[in-house]
Amino acid sequence: MTIYDSDCSIGGLVPQVTTKQDVEDKYGTPTKISSYGTYYYGIVNGESRVGGRLNNHDISVKFDDNDIIKSITITYADLSKQY
Repeated sequence: MTIYDSDCSIGGLVPQVTTKQDVEDKYGTPTKISSYGTYYYGIVNGESRVGGRLNNHDISVKFDDNDIIKSITITYADLSKQY
């Protein structure tokens, strides 16, 4: 699930409103930061080699050029299965 609009929030994070500093203040250091600057919090296992399935339980936060949240995505995979 991904949200982009300021009329929704996840865990107090609001797209188009919340800053990168606000995210860091609330949730601390990300589990992972992608080469594009996306912040990941949670279990980040990467992608399966078969079909590109994400094997994560995480919240990912993308930022715009002004360090304001652009989108928030929740990924919840069944980690008990091997793909």
